[in-house]
Amino acid sequence: MKRQILIACTVLLAAAQPGYSAPSERPNIVIILSDDQGYADVGFNPHHGPGIITPNIDKIARDGVIFEQGYITASMCLPSRAALLTGRYQQRAGVHWAEVASQPVRLLADYLKEAGYVSGAFGKWHETGDIAGDLNPTAPPTRVVTSGDLAVDLNPTKRGFDEFYGFNHGGRDYYDLDNTASDFAPLFRGTKCLKGTGEKGYLTHRLTDEAVDFIKRHRDQPFLVYLPYNAVHTPLQAQIEDVEVKHKYSTDPARKILLAMINYLDTGVGRILDTLKEEGLYENTLIFFLTDNGGSVLATHADNTPLRGEKLQNYEGGIRVPFVLSWPAAVKGGRTFAAPVSSLDIVPTCLAAAGIPQPASPRLDGINLLPLIDDKAAVAPPERDLFWWWKSGVGRPGGTPPPLGGGWAMRSGNWKLLQDSGDNPPPVQLFDLAADPKETTDLAKARPDLVADLKKRFDAWAVEVEADASRARAPKDSAKP
Repeated sequence: MKRQILIACTVLLAAAQPGYSAPSERPNIVIILSDDQGYADVGFNPHHGPGIITPNIDKIARDGVIFEQGYITASMCLPSRAALLTGRYQQRAGVHWAEVASQPVRLLADYLKEAGYVSGAFGKWHETGDIAGDLNPTAPPTRVVTSGDLAVDLNPTKRGFDEFYGFNHGGRDYYDLDNTASDFAPLFRGTKCLKGTGEKGYLTHRLTDEAVDFIKRHRDQPFLVYLPYNAVHTPLQAQIEDVEVKHKYSTDPARKILLAMINYLDTGVGRILDTLKEEGLYENTLIFFLTDNGGSVLATHADNTPLRGEKLQNYEGGIRVPFVLSWPAAVKGGRTFAAPVSSLDIVPTCLAAAGIPQPASPRLDGINLLPLIDDKAAVAPPERDLFWWWKSGVGRPGGTPPPLGGGWAMRSGNWKLLQDSGDNPPPVQLFDLAADPKETTDLAKARPDLVADLKKRFDAWAVEVEADASRARAPKDSAKP
């Protein structure tokens, strides 16, 4: 059955977006989020090392637009995902590291549901705190939850998503899907805990299975697939025969396993693309592929070449990620976009593509990317500052938690000001990313005037988001803001 075409007023609203001509039907939306994947651990990055073979991820890039300076909003998993799903800086909801949002905020799935979309989330949810790992499937509907719990009001199916298959917490075993050996981070289907129900397989493959099944079942209505793979987060686990194949590329045991896991991830992406094509949906599906934060060099031997730093740092290697967009029916592919973009931009871009007005309240921090990448009438990117900040949480692996007011950074034009986290944080550093993308030359002492100006902007932004967080913590009814 052919999908119902948009009513005229909605088509006109979408077409009115500057420099953007909408197809006659609302697009499906697929957001594929990998976990801890290195900046150079994709084939479309010319800096990739030996053994990085990602033809399916590369196809999204080839059919779409590569954002050369694509950023996320945090150098670690949970807060980065919170911003991606809301289009707002996570700090506005009081999220810096592993906190639960002070109040329920509207997610992309909420907006799309009101426009008739069906939505499914398949993978690492990680939006309900990160405190412990004990299993408690009967947890009460409270915001004080452990990472093994999915309390009723925090479950994705209570946050706009119609279906959910996945787990809470930052990572879990890829093979023990039945939680036979541990109660840690069990899988859920909707609100049902799947421990002891016979789940089998390799988790990356199972998440793909669920997403493929969802697409096939909902091919006749507009849908959102949010596919936050836990790959390639630790633990490093892969079939021995697949690991040994990688020996010709690396003698590093951890790196070989990572290469195999990246292959599994890419195979899953390929199955999603193949399913969309088989169902006649590929051309009119808006696809995002990106990573939640920089690759973890220490934990997984990821490769962030040529960038400095890694996960849990605000250098480019911790916050700049592989980031591509594809929508063959509306966006000309085979191109790169040089200006900075942010994961904050995903929600407003999806809303524009679906013909949904940008909300007046709460105001989104991201922008609609479609006018910027229109090949016929592109508009200039707006001037805007980008910010990163965590004020509580963990330090780098093996380190100690940073003090209150830990790591932060901001980017304004080509200038980047940052202070790394730690018990004894280093002095503020200033880099010219146009001339020094590897952040090797600190210009703070040479440009104290610029340091003062940028720090003033960061401080003003921090005050603003803290005020929003305070309002969110204030007692109120359960209505979403």
